[in-house]
Amino acid sequence: MPRSWTPEEDRLLLQWVNHCKKMGMARIPSFESAGDKLGRSANACYVRWVMLTKRDSEAGSSTTDKRRKWRQLENKHSAIRGRIDQLEDLLRSRQEQVEQLVKENKQLKEEMKFFERMLVEQYQLLVKLLNKKDRDVRIHHL
Repeated sequence: MPRSWTPEEDRLLLQWVNHCKKMGMARIPSFESAGDKLGRSANACYVRWVMLTKRDSEAGSSTTDKRRKWRQLENKHSAIRGRIDQLEDLLRSRQEQVEQLVKENKQLKEEMKFFERMLVEQYQLLVKLLNKKDRDVRIHHL
């Protein structure tokens, strides 16, 4: 029965195989060298290396997927935040416009009342001029 691999042996196996790859060694000599150093066969080292790299790549891909999804969510969040800021600015400008229009409307109403009084006075003068006999004639409302 083959003995189990320790985490230290796993780490050394990965380290030696990567070192051999960097030196440009082929696959078979790389695993023979690692097997000699670990006291295992080249085939056992290769099988364990495949299992470790597959596990690491699966863990890395799930991490990458999570990072990609997180970046997408951050991008959506920043886009939504930007749109909210734009809408808040638009709302502020519209509120300022409404306030300005309310002031103008109030001013126009006051001017209209003034001109209405002036017109009533003018009509009263006209009536007096046209009807000098009856001094009590008055215009009360237009």
